[in-house]
Amino acid sequence: MSEPETKVTLTYNAAVAKGRSLSGLMHAPTSSIPQSPFLSYSDLEDSGYDANEDEAPSSSMQKLLIGALTTDQVDPEFISITHTQGDPINDEDELPAHTQGDTLDDEDELSAHTQGDTLDDEDELSAHTQGDTLDDEDELSAHTQGDTLNNEDELHAHTQGDTLDDEDELLADFCSEIHAKAGILIASYNRAPAYAARVPNTPLPPVQHWSDVAFLQWQYLQEDEQGTRGLKYILRESIENEDTLAIVERITNDLAAGEDLYWPGLVLDANSEQAMALLGTPNGGGVAWMLAQHRQQLGHKVVEKVVLFYHLSKVAKQKQEALNLLFCLRDVNAD
Repeated sequence: MSEPETKVTLTYNAAVAKGRSLSGLMHAPTSSIPQSPFLSYSDLEDSGYDANEDEAPSSSMQKLLIGALTTDQVDPEFISITHTQGDPINDEDELPAHTQGDTLDDEDELSAHTQGDTLDDEDELSAHTQGDTLDDEDELSAHTQGDTLNNEDELHAHTQGDTLDDEDELLADFCSEIHAKAGILIASYNRAPAYAARVPNTPLPPVQHWSDVAFLQWQYLQEDEQGTRGLKYILRESIENEDTLAIVERITNDLAAGEDLYWPGLVLDANSEQAMALLGTPNGGGVAWMLAQHRQQLGHKVVEKVVLFYHLSKVAKQKQEALNLLFCLRDVNAD
């Protein structure tokens, strides 16, 4: 096996193990899961986020989901809700050498005091870190407040001590497109504060994970408690994370080699090894944390299946093929 193949295998196996752990978390008794303290929309304002809410521009993805996932005649319009944090990072900000690593999704870089991983050899979960244990060679980096990158992680050239490009990037940017009646939440664009923490002396806000922000956005657009419990689908749209892409390539080579995998794509039962691997990716882990840590508001929901598909997405005025993961949910008490 070549070095690249070995690397992908290690990444895949680690994701499967993490996915199984997160699946166990979703199915665990509520009493054993510390619930998120962020329950009010005002928590976002208190954390310094600026909000913008508007009708989302109609897209082919929205039309696809409404047509495929709903049976009733519903208004096809989604609401776009965005929360941004702080001043933009500009080209004068340099990332120090000790933070050279992936600009990963928000659930991949975890704060040491929330959703992080414990380090002891006994592999015990710490109540205040609420995360998976790490192998002995993995260490949490105190100065980056997140997981260190292991040998399977690729370094992005633009984070290796170079200045950031001229495009001003906000410290945090969470954009969701929500159809409350249809129970659909599209995570269309997300940059967590952990990304900004790579710039020295950047404070992190209390609300910093996609799982909390997306829940508060979803809850805000519901009319009542019953509406909040009506979440049925979470789409991680136009995925760019390199680990996730590598894992998806491994899955498609094994199960659907040569297929284009446009909708309806590849449907994976939640109990399959491949679905566990996707749940264990940075893009899938946030879904599990959201369902587990907001169970009292959402009800006891778990992932029933994962749909892997490609869709033509407009990027920089051009259409390009983009990976999407649709997490289909079910209520445990509906069994």
